[in-house]
Amino acid sequence: MLSSHDKVMVPLVAYCTNLKANLKYYDGGKWLNYLAGIAIIIDEFGNRRYVPVKGLDSAYT
Repeated sequence: MLSSHDKVMVPLVAYCTNLKANLKYYDGGKWLNYLAGIAIIIDEFGNRRYVPVKGLDSAYT
């Protein structure tokens, strides 16, 4: 899945990190850069693995 809009990526990253990522930019947190997010890998047994991805030098501002 690829999304370039933060209104989709921020909730997805929050879900995948179990709300551990501080993405509240207005409250001293960080914000995702363009092309940053999560890759979801599902194997043949249905196990899921979440891998952070970044498309720029830094994944956040």
